[in-house]
Amino acid sequence: MISKLHYISQGKSPEEHLQNIKNACSSGAETVQLRLKNVEEDIVLETAKKVKEITDNFQTRLIINDYYKVAIAIKADGVHLGKTDACPNLVRKELASWQIIGGTANTLKDCEALIEKSRLYWFRSV
Repeated sequence: MISKLHYISQGKSPEEHLQNIKNACSSGAETVQLRLKNVEEDIVLETAKKVKEITDNFQTRLIINDYYKVAIAIKADGVHLGKTDACPNLVRKELASWQIIGGTANTLKDCEALIEKSRLYWFRSV
């Protein structure tokens, strides 16, 4: 089921993201997406570990934006892939079966392309 309140993190620094995520969780967010842009992967990993502690405490789902290897490392609930990120079919092979994949879709054509990719994956893996 899709959460009623989904927070996509924002801030000028990882510390601001952490504080904003804490505030969102304490305000009832059911899903949090850690969205750090233009940051080295090791900083994303360290920040994600701290976010995982927060979301676990509040029993909030955690999605990692772009960095699927970070999502795997911290056992996040899933990953969100942008249009230029790794192919969802390749990422699916790396994630646990319970981890979800979200994708950016700004148009109906984008939606259809993501649906087709998922169909191709499931057809090949059956």
